[in-house]
Parts: sequence; C-alpha cells; structure tokens
Amino acid sequence: MLGFLQRHQLNIMLIFIGACLITSVYVLLSRTTRRYRKELMFIMQTAALLLLSSDRFAYIYRGDVSTLGYVMVRICNFMVFFMTLVLQYIFTLYLNDLFTHEGGLSGEPGRLKLTKGLILAGILLLVISQYTGFYYTFDEYNRYVRSPGFVICYIIPLMVNILQLSLIFQHLKKLPQKISVSILLFTIVPLIASLCQIFMYGLSLTNMSMVGFTMLVYVIDLVETNNKVDRTNRLEKIYLESEQKSIYRLFDQTAKAIVSAIDSKDENTRGHSVRVAGYAKRIAELKGMDEKKCNEIYYAGLLHDVGKIGIPAEIIDKEGDLTDEEYEVVRQHPLVGNRILSSITEFPYLSTGAYYHHEHYDGSGYPSGLKGKEIPEIARIIAVADAYDVMTTGKSYRPAMPVEAVREELLRGTGTQFDPEFASIMLHMIDSGEYSSEYGTQEEKEPEAFEKLHFDAYGTGFPDGIELSANAWEFTLISEQDEDFNSYDCCPVILLFDSLDRKVHRDKRGVEELDYLEYAEVWLDGHTVCTGARNIAVKTVKDGDVSGREAVYNVEAMKYKDHILIRVHMTDLKTAANEREFEVIVSLPDSTRFAFLTIGGEHCTVNNTRLKRSDMMISEGFIPRISPEVSFIDHLSGDVPNTEVDGYRTDASKGFLIFDGMKLLFHTMSLPAARTIWHCPLIVIYYSDDGEVYGKNYREYALICLDGEKRGDNDEDNTLNVSKDKDFSGWKEWIEYNKKGYECEVGFRKKRGRVTVNTENFGIIINNTTVISDGTADIYAAVTGDLCALTDIRIM
Repeated sequence: MLGFLQRHQLNIMLIFIGACLITSVYVLLSRTTRRYRKELMFIMQTAALLLLSSDRFAYIYRGDVSTLGYVMVRICNFMVFFMTLVLQYIFTLYLNDLFTHEGGLSGEPGRLKLTKGLILAGILLLVISQYTGFYYTFDEYNRYVRSPGFVICYIIPLMVNILQLSLIFQHLKKLPQKISVSILLFTIVPLIASLCQIFMYGLSLTNMSMVGFTMLVYVIDLVETNNKVDRTNRLEKIYLESEQKSIYRLFDQTAKAIVSAIDSKDENTRGHSVRVAGYAKRIAELKGMDEKKCNEIYYAGLLHDVGKIGIPAEIIDKEGDLTDEEYEVVRQHPLVGNRILSSITEFPYLSTGAYYHHEHYDGSGYPSGLKGKEIPEIARIIAVADAYDVMTTGKSYRPAMPVEAVREELLRGTGTQFDPEFASIMLHMIDSGEYSSEYGTQEEKEPEAFEKLHFDAYGTGFPDGIELSANAWEFTLISEQDEDFNSYDCCPVILLFDSLDRKVHRDKRGVEELDYLEYAEVWLDGHTVCTGARNIAVKTVKDGDVSGREAVYNVEAMKYKDHILIRVHMTDLKTAANEREFEVIVSLPDSTRFAFLTIGGEHCTVNNTRLKRSDMMISEGFIPRISPEVSFIDHLSGDVPNTEVDGYRTDASKGFLIFDGMKLLFHTMSLPAARTIWHCPLIVIYYSDDGEVYGKNYREYALICLDGEKRGDNDEDNTLNVSKDKDFSGWKEWIEYNKKGYECEVGFRKKRGRVTVNTENFGIIINNTTVISDGTADIYAAVTGDLCALTDIRIM
C-alpha cells in the first residue's frame, strides 16, 4: 500500500486538485448558502487547491538544480507550510460561524481565539525559518531537508487541532449529525496523518487528508443547508396550503351561506343549489376534467341562481303558472347574477355560470341566444344538472318526477336544450344508479316495513308499492277494525297496480302523466275486484270462521311473466284455532308491464308489517295459468327466430357473423307497455365462442340504440355520429312510430379491424364505427332492445 501511494502520489494529488477546482466553482454558483459562509468555503477550497498544487510542484521540482527549479522548490515548500496554517485559520472561522448559528453560542469561544493566536505564531515562525533554516533547508541538489526545529512546525498545527477537537466534542450534540461527523473527521484524520508522516518521509499524507476532508466539509455543509432549505420550503408550503384551505373553507362557507339565504326564499327550492353543484361536479369528473376545473364548476353551480335574490317573493312563492310579465321578471335573474358575481374578478367562472346557464344548445335559450359550443362549457354542464334537480325535486304543487320520466325528458332535450355530451353523462349517471346522498338524491331501496297505517274510507293513505318479481315477498300484518264498524268489508286490502313512481294515483293528471294502471284489489277477507287485469281466480285452501275483528295475516306475493300469485293465511287473534287460507291468481294484460303491491283498507288499523324477500325463486309453471300467454311475435320467422324483448335487453335474437357489405332487415314494434323514447331496438356488436349474446367468453364492443342515444361502456373504441333530417318530426311522433311498427334496415361494413354500422329510421341517421382493438377476427351482431317485438329477421 505504501509503495502504491509513493508511485502514484502525484496523480492522486492531480485528481484532488481537479476536484478542488470544481468544488470552488460550485461554491461560487451556490445560492442556498449564506454569503459569509459561502466566502469562507470558497477561501477554504482555494487554500486547499493552492496547498496541494504547491506540494505537487515541490515534489516535481525536487532535485532540479536549474534556476526555475531553485525558485519553485523554495516557493512551493513555503506555500505548503503557509497554506496549511491558512486552511486551519479559515476552518477556525468556519467553526466559530457554525457554533454561533447552529450551536447557539452567543460569542466567540476562548479556545478559538487561542487557536488563532497559535496559527499567527506559526506563520511568524515560518517566515523566520525562511532566513534561519529553523524548519528546513535545501542541499546542494536542491532537495528539501528537515532541520532540528522541524518538529515545531508539526506541534503548532497539532495543538490547533486539539483545541478545535475539544470544542467540537463539548458542543457536538448542538450540531446536525452529518456536520458533526465531517468536522470531526477534518480534525482527527489529518492529526493521525501528521503523526504518521513524521515516520513516513516523502509522503504528503497530511496535506492530502486535509484537502480531501475540506471538500467533504463543504459537501456535508451544502447537503445540510439544502435539507434546511427543503424543510423551510416544506413548512412554508404546509403553511400556504393551510392558508389556502382556510381561505377555501371561508369561501365555501360564505358561498353556501349566500345560497342558503337565496334558497330560503322559496321552500320548494331549499337545497337546490347545493345539489346542482354536486351533480355538475360529478358530470365534470366523469368527463375527465382535473380537480381544479371540477371545483370551479362546483362553485359556479353553487352560485348559479344568485340572481334570484332580485326576484320579488310573491313571484317566487307563486304556485302554478306564471303570467308573461312575471316570467319576464324571472328571466332577468341571469343578468342580476352576472352583475353581482362579475365584481369577483379572481373567479370569473362564477359570473359565467350564472349568466349563461339558461342558454339552450339549439340557440333557443336566454339571455343571449347562444348555441352549441358558443355557450361556455361550464354553463352547458350546469344547465343539465339544474334541469335534472328541478325535475327530481318535488314542489308544493307537484310531486317529483320519477327517474324514468326524468330520463326521457333529458333524452328529448339532447341536442336541443342540452349539450349531447353532458346529457349523455347525466343519463349514464341515472342508468348506473348513481344516486348517493352526496349528490342529493337517494338510490331507491326496497322497504323493510310498512309503517303503522290507519284507513278510514277506502282509497286514501296507500304507501309506496313494492315491486313483484319471481323472487317472492313475505310479510305479516296485524289488523284491527275500528270500534264503530263491524262489517266484514272493514279489513285490509292488497292493491296491485303499475305506475312510473310506485305510487297510487286517483287524479286524472297522475293517471295520465305517470302511466298509472290498476290491476286488481285483493281484500284479505277473500273477495276480489278485477279492474285492469285480464282475469282473477280465487282458491280456498282452508276454510275457517275468522271474524276479522282482530286478525293476523301472513302473505306471500310473487310474479312470473304475466301472472301474479297471492297466498294469504289468516288467523283470528282472539281464538288462534280459527284459521283461513286462500290463494289468488291474477293474470296481467301481458308480460311487459311492471306490477307493484301496496296495502290499503277500510275503517281499520294495520300494525307491525314486516317485509322480507323469500329464499324462493319461482320459474315457469309454478303459477298455474288462468289466461293464455300473450305473444307479440306470433308471426312468420325470417332467417332467425322472432324475439320478444319484455324489458331492457331481457332477450336477444340469435347472433350472426358480420361480413363486409352485409344487410340486416327486420320488423320492429314496441310493446303495449312501451312509453318512452328508448323503448326501441338496439344492435349489439360482440364476440362469444358460440356466437350467442352472453355466450362463453362474451365480449361486447358496441351497443347501438336506434333512437341515437349513446349506450354501452366502450366509448374509446366507438365513434357515434347521429343526425336528424326533415323526416324527423319530434320525439312524441317517434314513440308513436315505434308503436305502429316499421321495417328497419341496418348496413354493415367490416374492414381492417373496424366495423361500421349504418341505419336510418324516422329521420334519425346513425353511423357508428367500432375499432376491434383486441384483434378478434370473428365479430357477431344481434338485435335486442327494450319493450319491443322483433320479427321477420333476415340477413342479406
């Protein structure tokens, strides 16, 4: 090892010199270090650079008897001893600065003052030595030779190191750990190297170790400074974030307070603005907007109706239709809102949402009559959210619209009142059942019980119905007749019906608007009333004398296709031995309608009604038929069997392999229960091992609805273009068109992993291109739909 150092000492010195030069430049460029410490570090690196350069030249010119050699040897040896003391002096200044700022000392320690004195004495002795040869001399060959006083030049730096080391140990815990290690190494390692060099003449161990650890001190100091800056920046960032959150909370609370004050003017719209803001933000999230933009849309939605503060209370509180003059006053609220919010220049989007949210996509809105993309995006989103909440919120003069009716209104307004893209997202939210309380609407849940109910005259007080299906309902109820009545008619009744909102309606408007149809009354004393059903059959299973004054009824109710089965077991509370049991079968008009069950009665009280789903799931044949099955596809078939779709995609035609240039022809007619725009056929593009919809390894690529609505979850792989020509006369006429039935032709093109579908019906022109991104070669198509009969299906 010693021989290696002797052979390569000059090269090692050159490497250290280069490193010192780079470090010096880096010190000058550094911006994180304080100016005074930066100056100390630069002088230290420069001193180390001069020390090692002088030492290297002293070795190079050693023994050179030329004039240049004579001068270089003497200057370089002087510089070696001088720069060693200078380096220690600068390090002393660095320690003083370090202990003052990081160690918390108030003044310069006495040991550091003594250190400075020793270093100055060493410099004085060095100068004297140049004239007396006290430290060293040079022989006739111009070589460095140690003198008797040589030991003194080592004792002074050694004493300096010991004083520095004692101070470091005393205050070690006050300094950062990494800095403590670096300054310890700077003092201890050169100290050890100096002791070794006394016995290893010809090696510059002391100088190289001092230079190496000078660079290390700077690097560690720089790292600690950067860490300190980072910590400061992090704390500042945390503080700023905390301030921003505080401002954000203040803004949020202020905005909500303003909105609450506005909403409180109208009991019917309480909470409207908060719900609209939530819906609008969710639409933005599903559109893929960033968090900042989503929050902007939220607050614009929150304050979109702030202009209503200028509308007189008598107009806001008015029930029913407004006069033309009153409506004109209401139309001013976007302008009022814009004037109020435009003063908030930091958030210009607030006034944008307030001013433009009543613009219509086709240009028929107000106040500016903008159309399409001319309307700011934020206002197009709020318009959809606002309309949704208005429709789904009940008012004192009208109930909330059922979701199905809301969905149809949104679909009707797509492309006219609403931006098709954002209306489509809202429809997706409806279809996916996204009705959390966070956005203002609760998802429909099956009830667990009917509350305590009292009935006077028959026909009032019905609770919301429960939907009947093949999964049977079981419930028990206790009935008690009113004291002044003793008729067998005074008992509970099961009412079977269908409506869009699961509610019983007796008024003409409710019957018409909510498509209410009453099937039958099943009185729990055993008699029935047939209203809209095709037939009713009652079967007594066990006959007994039950007065019905106080009775317990155990009921089972289920539906399969177009038949309902009600089982009733009745027990007299006074004499538990008296029992009666009967079954009622009701045949509905057809299989396409829903059936809901609710409890009513006459002059009786019903208690403790607990509802639960049975574990039983019935199938074909469980309910005996009392009427023949109604078929809407009893016609001649084409290339594949006819298909009746009694609900959304409950059935589909047989699949067929798509080839380029293929045409699909079929006849479609919506079923009697159809009542909305989307009750029409759909074309499904897919793959499965057996070629059937939902077959093994089923993968769905596209779902194309003939009303032009965007369906399915494969938006990235599908490009849907929908337009309407002069043959399209309106959605009401479209529904009638489907009820009458029509011939449909669908064209297919298949090239290079793309399937294009074209069709035109009632002026609705549809073109959809699907990219088969997984490379599947065999792609199938089938016809399905919602409440429609598909017949005469042919492939050409």
